[in-house]
Amino acid sequence: MLAFVPDDTPRPLRARNADEKKRRRTEILDAAERLWSTASYSELSMSQVAAEARLAKGTLYLYFDTKEELFLALLTSHLQRWAADCVLRLREERPRTPDALTEALLRGHESAQPLRRLLLLYGSVLERNASQTWIRQAQQLMWQVLRDIVQELPYPPETSARLIMHLYALSVGWHQVAELGPRLQQPHDPPSRVIGESLFEDEFTYALQALLRQLLPQVV
Repeated sequence: MLAFVPDDTPRPLRARNADEKKRRRTEILDAAERLWSTASYSELSMSQVAAEARLAKGTLYLYFDTKEELFLALLTSHLQRWAADCVLRLREERPRTPDALTEALLRGHESAQPLRRLLLLYGSVLERNASQTWIRQAQQLMWQVLRDIVQELPYPPETSARLIMHLYALSVGWHQVAELGPRLQQPHDPPSRVIGESLFEDEFTYALQALLRQLLPQVV
């Protein structure tokens, strides 16, 4: 459970132009992510996010009507950053072997942990509870950034699309297993060689390389 200490810091002035509104929106997303790093999604409230961002609750609702909308915005923000980094690596390195492509796709996977958590949340909570307008906007943006990656892959478009779907399933699935492992393990148990965050990279790399070796003969 989150506990809050009263903060006497003056609240920011109301944003009056597009740049200030964009900056305020980013500050709100950063505040939500800070809270989410130490608490579960279900524990968080819009009031807590407003307090963390040093905003009146009414001001927060000028940007996001619900917690689901806020976290959808956080998801798309992380996805855009990850995709931009991925596209840059693919353009610079032009990997064509399974090992080289795996390394390019997985480099910096530690910084992508929030994105994997958000993708888990998307399928289990956000997609079910957010408004259809926000869902459509998020899906359109997600498809756009994924198309950008598909264009850089050394595969026919249909094969690249299959790879992206498998990458999503592998990433979310292994992240869920890695998060679940420590909760299942008892204090007296030996360190698990099957489940655990420390094995995420090894197991995910193995699975992705196996997939790419099947797809590689289709490279043109």
